Formats: sequence, structure tokens, C-alpha cells
Amino acid sequence: GQTLRRRTLVKSPLDKIISALNKVHAHKNLLLVAKANDECFFPGEEGDLMELLGNLCDNACKWAQSKIFVTVENNNEFLRITVNDDGPGIPAEKRTLILDRGKRLDQQAEGQGLGLSIVMDIVKTYAGEIKIDESELGGTEFSISIPV
Repeated sequence: GQTLRRRTLVKSPLDKIISALNKVHAHKNLLLVAKANDECFFPGEEGDLMELLGNLCDNACKWAQSKIFVTVENNNEFLRITVNDDGPGIPAEKRTLILDRGKRLDQQAEGQGLGLSIVMDIVKTYAGEIKIDESELGGTEFSISIPV
């Protein structure tokens, strides 16, 4: 209950995550662009926001060829987070599978298959929704809506 009453401004945590990921994935020379206005807020704890954004963006960095675009915006009803990459994409029939704990589509990428299930747990905690579609960049688009 208390967690859902808090508000965390998005811009500073998002900038920290982008900076860290630029260092971690420097060898890939990715263009990682993130946009959030100064008033944009997450309706909960900063730690939850960092886990959510960090896992989504790190996943995009693992699969992207050269570009990742992250957009975070609020309206009066929802916080919307969109992460687009230009990677190989995810076949439509496998999109729900990757949200399950420990499930992975490619065993050769780093990780244990927990990142996206953590994202799903956080989205559920905040009564949100997640959609996985084809990105206009050619890879995958993760789109999250959380009521504010």
C-alpha cells in the first residue's frame, strides 16, 4: 500500500541507467537514446523503477545491433515506458514465453533468464500491462503502461 502511494521522478534514474549501460556495453558502440521530461514520474519506489528500466534496457542492449530508443512519458492516467531496439526481434508465438521466470529463447546470450520476469513482476505489482511487438527499428518493442 505504501509503495503505491510514492512517486519517483524518472529522469535522473533513467539517466543513471543509460550511463551505466553505455559503459557496460561500450564494446558494441550502441546508440542509446532515452527521453523523459523533468515532470515524468513513476508511481512507486525508486528501486522498483531502477529494476524495471534497468532490466528492460539491458535486455535491449544485449540484442540490439546498433540502436535503442527509450521513451518514458506520463499523462493523467498512465506512465508509459517504451523500449525499441534494432535487434533480431522476437517471433510473435514466443513473446509471452520470455516473460516466464527462467525462460530464455537463446542460451548463448548472457544471463539467467530472470530480467524480463522481474520486469513482469514489477508491472503486475503496479497493476500495469506489458506488450511485446515488432519495433519500428526492426527489432523488438517493449511497451509498458502503469496506472498513476
